[in-house]
Amino acid sequence: MNDRSHAEPLDAAFLRAVLEAIPSWVARLDNEQRVCYLNHLDGTELEQVVGRPARDFIEPEDYPQYEQAAARALLTGDVCSYRARSTREGVPATGLPGAVDYECHVVPIDAGDGRRSLCIVATDISTLVKREAALRDSEQKLRIALEATGLGLWTWDVKTGRIEWNDRMREITGSPPMNAAEFQERLVHPDDRQMVRDEMATASYGKPRFLEHRIVRPDGEIRWLLPCGHHTTVASGETTQMIGGVLDVTQQHKTTEQLRLAQRNDLIGSLTSGVAHNFNNMLAIIQPALDLALRQPEIDHTQSLEDALHASQRAAELVGQLMTFAGQRRPHVGGSVHLVRLIERTLSMCERSLGCPVKLLPVPPLTAAHVSGDPVAIEQVIVNLLVNARDAIAEVECCDASIRVSVSEQQARSPEWQHYLCIRVDDSGVGMSNAIKERIFEPFFTTKKPGKGTGLGLSTSFGIVRDLGGFISVESQPFEGTSVCVFLPPVAAERVSARPLSPDPSAAACGAVLVIDDEPAIRRVVELILRKEGHEVHLAPDGQAGVAQLDDGLRPDLILLDRSMPGWSPRVTLAELRKRLEHVPILFFTGQEVTSEERAQVQDVLYKPLAPKEFVRAVERWLVVSGQRVSAPAPRGAGLRDPPA
Repeated sequence: MNDRSHAEPLDAAFLRAVLEAIPSWVARLDNEQRVCYLNHLDGTELEQVVGRPARDFIEPEDYPQYEQAAARALLTGDVCSYRARSTREGVPATGLPGAVDYECHVVPIDAGDGRRSLCIVATDISTLVKREAALRDSEQKLRIALEATGLGLWTWDVKTGRIEWNDRMREITGSPPMNAAEFQERLVHPDDRQMVRDEMATASYGKPRFLEHRIVRPDGEIRWLLPCGHHTTVASGETTQMIGGVLDVTQQHKTTEQLRLAQRNDLIGSLTSGVAHNFNNMLAIIQPALDLALRQPEIDHTQSLEDALHASQRAAELVGQLMTFAGQRRPHVGGSVHLVRLIERTLSMCERSLGCPVKLLPVPPLTAAHVSGDPVAIEQVIVNLLVNARDAIAEVECCDASIRVSVSEQQARSPEWQHYLCIRVDDSGVGMSNAIKERIFEPFFTTKKPGKGTGLGLSTSFGIVRDLGGFISVESQPFEGTSVCVFLPPVAAERVSARPLSPDPSAAACGAVLVIDDEPAIRRVVELILRKEGHEVHLAPDGQAGVAQLDDGLRPDLILLDRSMPGWSPRVTLAELRKRLEHVPILFFTGQEVTSEERAQVQDVLYKPLAPKEFVRAVERWLVVSGQRVSAPAPRGAGLRDPPA
């Protein structure tokens, strides 16, 4: 290429080719704003266009904008722009129906004599306008949808901690935007604060969890929130930003609570009716037998009294089942029970009485074979399942009818995936429909014939398993048998609760017993039972009276204490007794559930009612402990024996 001091003027043919190739309309105007050049004619002769005023090609409603832009361009020498719309024939063909939208640029051209002319460049932006309209419409629909859902929107920059809220978020919380730490400390309910901390901590590592939690608004109102969102991560997996929303589910929680209360009222109605029916049957046996024994002492009423005793035992079992179902008599948790051995022992005891084959399937190697709980309570659950399986088998004619019991380790979701020991009881019995299966854990619901069941077996089992931290699942189809799985959390074998004092199950001894109970009839019958076995018994109607006897010199080897009495609270009574007798065993003898704090201050809990033999056996075992542990001076009370060495 040769060097030239000045650029050559562009060839007119080249300029014409360029102007005709570009998609925009280009019109050159003279000093009178008449068209002197147009790059696209679309079949129109140039002579029909040249010399006509620019006004002829501009829509009347757009002409004021053109005038303002043209005047400003001529005055300042700057390019001025405006948008216009044309529906006239002869405008550039776009292939789109309807009006055509243009982006118009008015370009001033210096004529060299101090005057300026204009050039108009009009670009078809109809597609862009339609896209903008569609975007606005989409944003409007999204805004309406968000308002309809009541979702509060938020963004969280994890690195900086900055949080932005929309108006709905401010309305829900009653607060201005705040960072994550402030939100936790100032708004989140104290009981849910640690859970939210853990939730936000997981978000920093790309594993966000969104859990329902409560907030306390500045006005004191408590609301339930359900957060949701999406996180953005970098290559290392670390979360850098989270965008999401919060849904106020307070009303749903209120509705759920109202439904729960309504269901509870229905349950209480069924419970009351069932209790009344069963107790009336038992009282119909007990009351006549006792009345006859009192009115006709000369006649032998042994059979009637035995029937009354049996009915009272059934009543005691019913009360215990009700207390367990209601969560007011919890299994003692803390001891470590080898589940497989317990099942083997239970099956060996029940096999003959069930009257049908029971097979324990081979147990695979278990990582942990122990569960924490009261072995008697767990036995009760197993026996209830075996009895139900036996009754189901009895309703079908099958030559190979049997019950299969298995133990395994499983991962189960309740509410999260956890490790459980599973006791599975399978039978080939009559099975259940879905309608029956939904009600099997209701108290007093039974499909058995009258007199064959109370309807409390499975509901009691449900309460026991629930309190041991497990759950029960049932699979059944009509005439295809039933499978019941009891899931219990395992514990390490060495985790055995250590009590300060523990009785020797095979030992027995006589001693002095202080009975503190506000019910005179209970004091009398306890005194009668214990004195018959050779024990020395002292009675007190409340804690103050019992402590007063200790202050007068009484030194019992064992104290039986009712938990609920007028006057002193159990905590005060226990504290006063321990001040005076630090090592003497104290047993709660009560019909109520004992809190874990109270249980820790006594050696054992005996629940009313208790069969006389079991009651005496428990008392005598603890008297052995007292004789081993206590070394006290001779009591000053008259007629009291010396404590064992």
